[in-house]
Amino acid sequence: MSEPTADDDRTRREDERIDEAIDVVAALTRVEAADAALRSRLRARLGVGGTDLVVLQFIARAEAVGRAVRVKDLTQHVGMTSAATSVILERLEARGHVLREVDPTDRRSKLICLSDTTKTAMQEAVGETQDALRVVLDELGPRDRKRLVGLLDRVVRALELGVPQG
Repeated sequence: MSEPTADDDRTRREDERIDEAIDVVAALTRVEAADAALRSRLRARLGVGGTDLVVLQFIARAEAVGRAVRVKDLTQHVGMTSAATSVILERLEARGHVLREVDPTDRRSKLICLSDTTKTAMQEAVGETQDALRVVLDELGPRDRKRLVGLLDRVVRALELGVPQG
């Protein structure tokens, strides 16, 4: 049997890189599937559709950091017209998921808040998941968390290049 050549070494290293890339894509696919399953359970629990859930989660994240939410914030986040956003809010308000309150800093404007019932339902549905994620992320130092965010942002940009519209 002959000794491995430089070409054999290059081929082996390239095969290892391909295997590692496949492992990364497989891990991202598992994350995506787990997230989709979580969202599906949450939609079923709240009795809402996908866009409604996006709106509720945006409001929940904003409230968690003490930020007020206005219709224009939702319109920008969801990428819809203000009329379409208003229809979604009317539906969520009719189902008891959101409340519109007068903005104390601008009485002409309304703030959008989650109802206590919806806050509780969301917390019960995803509380354990959020706790488990915090434990995982707490194992990373600040530098590693920053690197992870940067990596995930680059993955998002790569995915956004995906299949062109049209």
